[in-house]
Amino acid sequence: MDLIIQGELNKKFQELSFPFVDGVQDVPFPYGAFGYSTNTHLNTKTSRGNTVYFQLDLFSKYNGQMEVKMMEHEVLDVLALPFTLEDDRQAFLYDWNFQVIYEKENRVYHGVLEINLNIY
Repeated sequence: MDLIIQGELNKKFQELSFPFVDGVQDVPFPYGAFGYSTNTHLNTKTSRGNTVYFQLDLFSKYNGQMEVKMMEHEVLDVLALPFTLEDDRQAFLYDWNFQVIYEKENRVYHGVLEINLNIY
């Protein structure tokens, strides 16, 4: 399931003003990358679905946190509306968390955006 969602996110992230890659790579800054993901079944009395968690890593060499925070907002804007998967199920963002880490030795701002998508 998370692989299917990642494919859909790749399509949606093409709207971003910065490239989004699969894993940390040697590409020009700024860029985003897929990190860790999990998939949990949501089985209740009334519905069947999944919660898919993704860690999205955002990297910037801008001198300050502004660029990486703008990247976070751009990603959240793209995910603001539900989207349909190839099997006609709906995915929507229901929770997120964001933190910025300054990697001093590389002089890189690393934004960690954790998103949870519900799939029904």
